[in-house]
Formats: sequence, C-alpha cells, structure tokens
Amino acid sequence: MRELPVVVIALIAIIGGLFGLITIVGKDIPLFIGLASLAFGITALFFTFKARGILSKGSSLRDYTTSFALCLMFILFFSIWDMLIDLFQWEKSLLYPKYFFITLAYFVFVYTSYRIFNLGKEFGFTEQADRIRKAMKK
Repeated sequence: MRELPVVVIALIAIIGGLFGLITIVGKDIPLFIGLASLAFGITALFFTFKARGILSKGSSLRDYTTSFALCLMFILFFSIWDMLIDLFQWEKSLLYPKYFFITLAYFVFVYTSYRIFNLGKEFGFTEQADRIRKAMKK
C-alpha cells in the first residue's frame, strides 16, 4: 500500500513525458515511437543495472541479470541505429549494423535461455507439479 503513491506519480510522469514528446516531435509518428522506445529501453536498462547491483556477486541470478542487460543494450543499439537511419536518411548500405545488433541480442537471449533451461532441469519441480495435478483431479 505504501508503494501506491510512487506508482501513481510514476504513471503521471510517464503520461506527461509522452505528451511532452508528442509536443516536441509533432506528427512524426516513427520518430515518436523511436524516442518512446528508447526512453523505455533506457529505463529498463537503468532498473536492470540497479537490480544487478544489489544481487550477490557470483550468484546465478546476477549472471542472468547481466545477460539480460547485455540483450537490452544490443536492442537499444539497434533502436538508436534504426532511428538515426530514419532521421538522416542514410543509404541502404548502413542498414547492416542494425541487423548485427539485433542478431547479437538474439544470440545472447538463446544463450541465456539455454542456461535457464539447464537451471530449470536442475531445480525443476515436475514431480511436485504432477502430484498437484493428480490431487486436483481427485
């Protein structure tokens, strides 16, 4: 309950920021979407680094948070490059770095997903889930 005022203030700030962005950008919808995406991406990266800072060094969760932050950074690089292409009307040959950034993000996602899969196998609760399902059927 104590967090409700903080959430309300954050929501008002987000809505105000979006309206301010619309005022600055005008009717250029792709630019608005690009800048809004960047703002949310930077915010996500900020909270990810903040969370990483309070996790124990050497813990699996901290390692996964690091991988998540790396994915966010590659997606942000992709978004920034894509927006720069639109803003400056760069030639088609400059599209390739954009694809490189998003491909790297997917590689890191695959690597992290595989690690989480192995962690799930190690600490999974499939036997308990089966017992719960059987008990619920009865």
